[in-house]
Amino acid sequence: MTQVLLVSTDDRHTTAVAAVVAELEGFSRLLAVHSALQGRIEIEQQEVDIVLVDEEVGGRDGLTTLREISSLEPLLPVCLLSSRPDSELIERVLDAGGRGLLPLPPSVERYAERLRALSAWTRAAQGRVTGEREQMARAVGSVVAVVGAKGGVGASLVSARATASRGRTALVDFDLRAGDLASYCGVTVRRNITDLASLGAEIGGREISEVAYPVRNGIELLPAPEHGELAELMTETAARQIVQAIRYQYAAVVVDCGSHLDDATAAALDLADVIVVVATPEVPALRAVRRLGETLGRLTLAHNTPTRLVLNRTSRNNEIQPATAARLVSLPLLAVMPDRIAKLEPSLNTGSLIDLALPELNKVGQSIARATWTNGPP
Repeated sequence: MTQVLLVSTDDRHTTAVAAVVAELEGFSRLLAVHSALQGRIEIEQQEVDIVLVDEEVGGRDGLTTLREISSLEPLLPVCLLSSRPDSELIERVLDAGGRGLLPLPPSVERYAERLRALSAWTRAAQGRVTGEREQMARAVGSVVAVVGAKGGVGASLVSARATASRGRTALVDFDLRAGDLASYCGVTVRRNITDLASLGAEIGGREISEVAYPVRNGIELLPAPEHGELAELMTETAARQIVQAIRYQYAAVVVDCGSHLDDATAAALDLADVIVVVATPEVPALRAVRRLGETLGRLTLAHNTPTRLVLNRTSRNNEIQPATAARLVSLPLLAVMPDRIAKLEPSLNTGSLIDLALPELNKVGQSIARATWTNGPP
């Protein structure tokens, strides 16, 4: 039931408005008070949906009372009642924070239309505020963005194994033009991450579940499209909305950004709690790491986001050893992955990489998970 509060010292107006409100279906009995102070007390003590203020309250201009109430309760619609409604007065009501002007004496037709509209507005505003509060109160998952310094350094390999977390984990393939995580995980793709691009702020748990594929042990894959041209559907705004929506559904989110900086990967990097850059111990790859850092700086992306280096395909025979590589790119070395292509190849070919029991890969995943939970939200 909609509760209307009237602030008036005129008994005739109170009686007339009470009679009109009593005729309206879905409205409670009119609540009447004689001052702004009494009105504020009633608003604090019970649910009030609409406030009506007489044009004169106790010898004071009703606009003064309206301004006092609307400034304290901006989401509560307050209307002025006047026997001399005109365009100038309407402007003054709006300037004072009111939602409109109603005539005196009241009529059922006019009041019914306006009060029902105000009631609907109140419910919508309160519902929006309640929804935002509930969303803010929910736990937010940590996001780690994995990006390759250049193509072929193993960013997707690291992403696929960076899923050792404390709870349900999303593995998101944002390498939209050439993503291979579905192949690595043995998933046949029907729907993909770009299917969420057009939903905007409407993305919720149900929509995410429709493009998420269970892999194992609480890990779910949100794959890239099979056809690279679908990447055009993903704008930066859409990518941000998707990452934000996903982090409300999972304890941890691992985003494979590939090695190409576009709108989607830029958004993921900017929203990440930790960035993991994957490189190999070669001058071209390490030079690409430095270029990536300079590009993010120029674009003012991922400002102050912790960035760590994972070095792949290392060997004692490399001219550049891990510690030297970390110094060259000025990044902390998070993990090292020895060259194990002979052991990886069968799993890559059969789509079972996610299940490969390789100690070196497990250590990389555990190192990334520890860095994510240390730097991200609790």
